[in-house]
Amino acid sequence: MGSRYKRMSVSQDWPSVWPTARVFHPSTVPLPLHMGYIPEDKPRAPPSKFNNPELMKIPNFLHLSPPAIKRHCDALKQFCTQWPKGLETDEKCDKHFPIEIKTQDFVFSNTSIRWADYRIVDLKVKLSDLPLDYHAMDKMKRLLMEKYDKKTDIITIRASRCPLRKQNYEYAMYLLTAVFFESWVRNSSLISFSGI
Repeated sequence: MGSRYKRMSVSQDWPSVWPTARVFHPSTVPLPLHMGYIPEDKPRAPPSKFNNPELMKIPNFLHLSPPAIKRHCDALKQFCTQWPKGLETDEKCDKHFPIEIKTQDFVFSNTSIRWADYRIVDLKVKLSDLPLDYHAMDKMKRLLMEKYDKKTDIITIRASRCPLRKQNYEYAMYLLTAVFFESWVRNSSLISFSGI
């Protein structure tokens, strides 16, 4: 019968031929691909797609053709909702959602899938976004000490004591809540949060 690429139609459904990411297969791709190193002292055509290990080394994106991407987008549209009104700009998003949570995800090849920095949670919020009067704002600055940046007006609380990310997130939210309500208390001893 011969190679498959010789019998392939130019109007075929390419996402059905190459639906997912996989290693390059020369008899499936109907393109005359050439790849490889050519020495300057021996000029010749680059190696073809057959028996070419260079084409199998690199990841290819033949599964991400425009028709395939359009098909994926059409399939995902049923799960999408309209963007909420009133959140058209970054400033409006910051106004309605002032707390920023930052975490890190790691993908790597190792003997263990555990990574210590995965559990760390950074919580950031502008002090001016919190409903505080002058006394409470001044007390909160004193409580937070180096966790408050005067230049940017941002409070940064890093939680890394607990073994799980969810626990550190809850601990960071607890610390913010505790320092917020403590800042409203009058005639109490000043406790520093520098040890958190």
